[in-house]
Amino acid sequence: MGVHNLHLAAELARRLEQVRDQAAELAASRDRVVAGQDTERRRIQRNLHDGVQQEIVALSARAGLVRQQLLRGDPAAAGGLADMQRDLASTLEDVREIAYAIHPPVLSDRGLLEAIEAQSSRVALPMAKPARMPPRRGQAREISRPG
Repeated sequence: MGVHNLHLAAELARRLEQVRDQAAELAASRDRVVAGQDTERRRIQRNLHDGVQQEIVALSARAGLVRQQLLRGDPAAAGGLADMQRDLASTLEDVREIAYAIHPPVLSDRGLLEAIEAQSSRVALPMAKPARMPPRRGQAREISRPG
């Protein structure tokens, strides 16, 4: 009986070590995910600040100039309005791209695998995916942060 208990204790110790290793791997994985989220958040902030915000400031200044042209009856105002309309459409596309990067609609509509496939098509690096994915857990669980 003592030998049996010794084997059980050894097996328990081995399994506890496996659980500790898995917990450490999980913690490291979570740290990588959080670091990736922080990097992405900073990229989005930079895109908003350096890109879209600057475009909107420039459009606001141009709107003031076109307004002055209109008040003076300057025929160049029509061209200025057309340019602003084109630039507003471009800025709107930039905002849509940022919104898509935050939460692509395909993630809600079709799940994680198809969202990854859609994003990977925009990346110049080759990507591989597993042949099978587990069933969807539901939208609320897929997008929630781990506690």
